[in-house]
Amino acid sequence: MKTRFLLLAGLFCECLIIPAWYAFHSVSVCVLLHLFFVCLSGAKLYLFLKKKKGTGEPRAFYLYVFAIAVFFPAAGFAMAACIIVGLKKFGETAKKEIYEEYEEYIEAEKTSYRERESLSVILRKIRGEVSFKPFIDIIKGENVEEKEKVVQKLATMNSRMSVQLLKEALRDASAEVRFYAAGALLKTEEEMNSRIHASLERLKRRGGAVDYLSLGDLYRTYAEIGLIEKSLGWHYLELSCQAYQESLDIDTDQPAAIISYAENLIALARYDKAKSLLDKAVRLWPHDTQMLFLRSRVCFQLGLIREVPACLYGIKRTGLDPRRREVFDLWTERSQDTKI
Repeated sequence: MKTRFLLLAGLFCECLIIPAWYAFHSVSVCVLLHLFFVCLSGAKLYLFLKKKKGTGEPRAFYLYVFAIAVFFPAAGFAMAACIIVGLKKFGETAKKEIYEEYEEYIEAEKTSYRERESLSVILRKIRGEVSFKPFIDIIKGENVEEKEKVVQKLATMNSRMSVQLLKEALRDASAEVRFYAAGALLKTEEEMNSRIHASLERLKRRGGAVDYLSLGDLYRTYAEIGLIEKSLGWHYLELSCQAYQESLDIDTDQPAAIISYAENLIALARYDKAKSLLDKAVRLWPHDTQMLFLRSRVCFQLGLIREVPACLYGIKRTGLDPRRREVFDLWTERSQDTKI
């Protein structure tokens, strides 16, 4: 707060330069005001850089911007402010994109390492393939400010991976790391509850198919993200199913909603209802790969083994990922062997 007062006082002096010139027509008064600005803002900059020492902040950049403000009274400050705001905005956008790409990357890559190494080892292994510091290393590091930023970021991600990272940090030997991780988990839960509440409010005002779909997605995320107990997770999956059903009652032309609804029913082991839903949906979308795979899975769970290959015949093998292609080949080859 004290350093902020120094900056505000300096800016006030700088802003008085032009009015002082029109009032007194005195260069001395303007120079004096500018010197006050230089001294006060210089003290603020010194304390700021001292606080940021060892954090990797670009010290030379701040000194360069300060020099612009010093050598160009009034106009220099405006130029410096524009430069700082512009670069800060660009930096936040770039960092956000990098971290989002990183989260998607580790979500895709972690499966192959899961059986051999712990999550923290996985994250450090992947760090060698990407060019910046991963969240787990920041949380376990010594820089308090970086930890606070990571906590804020993880608390707003609302993903299974972010919760896994925080739960890993809860087992850390450092009490400080456990404290930050617990705070982030609480923030994540608060954020999810806030989003659900906002979705319910929108539903009261509009009540459209999209609103019910959004609510169903939020309930499902909350159930699967890893924040709540399994029994409570089932309750939220039930609420999600109800929301999807309401959405489909308003607009039946929503294959994505049907797929999410069916996945919820499978997670709740309500295979008969899932099969009934998918049987109707496949008639409308006979070449939807995800629906056909879900239908084959439901048939397998119900013991309808002979129907599994028939569910897969509408799928084009060339468009499948390696894992699904392996399942497709297994069942179609078995079907051909049975016929022979």
